[in-house]
Parts: sequence; C-alpha cells; structure tokens
Amino acid sequence: MTWRVFLEVNKELFAFARGSWRTTFWKLASGIVAVAGVAGAYWMALDGIVHWVIVKLVPGNAELLNKAWDAAPHYGLRTLVALILLALVYTAAFALTAQERLDYRARMARALGIKFLNVRREHEVIDLTGRCRAITIEQLEVYDLRLSHIQRRLQVPSVKNRTVPDILVEGLPEGVRCTPSHKDDDGLRVFVLNFFPPLSATINPVRIKIEETFDNGISMFEQETRPADVFGNARVEFISYFVVEPVARLELTVTFPYGYQVGGQTQVGVRYGRTPTVHDAEEQRLKRSNAVYGENRGGHQTLKLVVDEPIFGLHYYLHWVPPQKPQA
Repeated sequence: MTWRVFLEVNKELFAFARGSWRTTFWKLASGIVAVAGVAGAYWMALDGIVHWVIVKLVPGNAELLNKAWDAAPHYGLRTLVALILLALVYTAAFALTAQERLDYRARMARALGIKFLNVRREHEVIDLTGRCRAITIEQLEVYDLRLSHIQRRLQVPSVKNRTVPDILVEGLPEGVRCTPSHKDDDGLRVFVLNFFPPLSATINPVRIKIEETFDNGISMFEQETRPADVFGNARVEFISYFVVEPVARLELTVTFPYGYQVGGQTQVGVRYGRTPTVHDAEEQRLKRSNAVYGENRGGHQTLKLVVDEPIFGLHYYLHWVPPQKPQA
C-alpha cells in the first residue's frame, strides 16, 4: 500500500459523515459509549489484567498484592494500555475502511459520483397477446456529482400501443424538483429526468418509478419468437439490462398470465456489452449462486434473476423458451 493510498484511507476513516452536525440518538449514544470506553481502558483494563495475573500466579498473596497494586497510580502503564487498545480499534477500523476503499466497485461509484443501490425491472404479461405492464424501480444516491439529469432506456422492438408513462420520483432533497419527459424512436423509448437544482451529496436515497403498458411486449409462443443473435439465433424470449452505471443489486422479473407455463430450464445469459461475446466467468458465478429461480402463485408463473454487484459494462439476460402455440 502506497503512502498516498494510506493517507486516502485515513481521510475516509476520520471524515465526518454527511449531516454530522445533526444530533441523533445513535450519535449521542455512540459518543457516550466512546468516552466510557476510553475511560474504562485507562482506569480498568490494566487493573483487570494485573489482578487476573496475580490471582493465577500467586493465589496465596493475591489480596495483599492487589491492594499494593491499587495503591499506586501507574499513570504511565495505564496510558500505555489505553494507547494499545486505541491502536487495536484503529487497526480494525482501518482494515474495514481499506477493504471498502480497495473494492473497485466502491471506488468507481465514488469516482463517478453516483451509485444505484437497487434496480428492479418487472414485466407483468397481461394476456396471451403479449400485452405487458413494465415497471422500473431504481434507488440511487449521489456523491460529489452535480446531477442535473439522467436518462433511462427501454427498448421493445415489436412494441405497439405504448401508453404515456407514469413517472414518480420520491425522496428528493428539500428545494429540488424533477421534471420528467420521454421521447420515442421506433421501439426505443428514452426517459429523461431533469433535476433543478442539480442533485448532489444526497443524504437519503432517491427513488424513481416508471410504469407503462404496451402491446406485443413479450412473444408468447416459440413460432412467433424472433431468432436472438446473442443466443446463436435460437428462438428464445428474454428481458435484459445493460449495466452502464455502478449498481449494487439488479433484479429482473417476468410474471405470466394465469395458466401459462414456460417449460424447460430458465437460464441466465451474460454478454460483453451489446455483443454476442459470452462472459463465462460471470455466468458461472450466477449459476453457482442460484441467481435464477421460478415460482408459481395463484396460477401465475414468475421467473426472476437477482444479481448482487453486477459488473459494469456487462449485459444481463433472463431468457426462456416459449411453449409451442396450440394447434387450432
């Protein structure tokens, strides 16, 4: 570890948290505990150690020796023990802070100035025509970045009858307002959220919810499914998310109409960027952690992919093989 990194870790270790001027129960309680701990380390820790050693080594004269020990102040030794205990606490705190500091995901988020704590994309298929209700929920926190606007993208190639989106933004700091808008380009819809004044150094996470409904969102039968080039032109249907910002947790969910069942094994796919290049290591990590699972509730089948700490620059897919269309 270089001297520069050592100084940076200590700067984070001893930095005041945002809003440190605000008194809360936990801050007051931790302050009292800290003061009591220092006093205890100075006055009680050394006495306890010495008394224990005397009792173990010379039990016959323990009472007399303990009284003799207690009669002297031992300022130097008490100070030394207090410093040793403080050094142990500092070492533990430094190790934890350094671990976080050296995690490239945390460093990237801090350097970029923004992190998405949770990104959820839920697709509820309403009927067998593929009509779909799509809900995107995101929680983000902003650091030193002055975030004036963000864009979200949702592309559905064969979409029809797309409704006007319902966009809700919650948790904005006092005095900050958000003006959302959207624009369509064929099957691509771009959502734009403008913040005035810009978001910066948020204390609480900001929550964004976007809801819309459209036709032909999901291909329901294999005969109608377009070959997917990212899966070797196989006829599979999928929902996906391209990670272009630091995200702590990604969730992709699709719920089918009553009685509709997807057969076979639901799978996860991970590609480098928007290319067909498979990222084997990440796919294996997700399979080992059982990141994909399904459940049935009230006759509705749900497929879900949960990814903790998705990698920046990778495209995550939840895909499945639709059933054959029944013969007329």
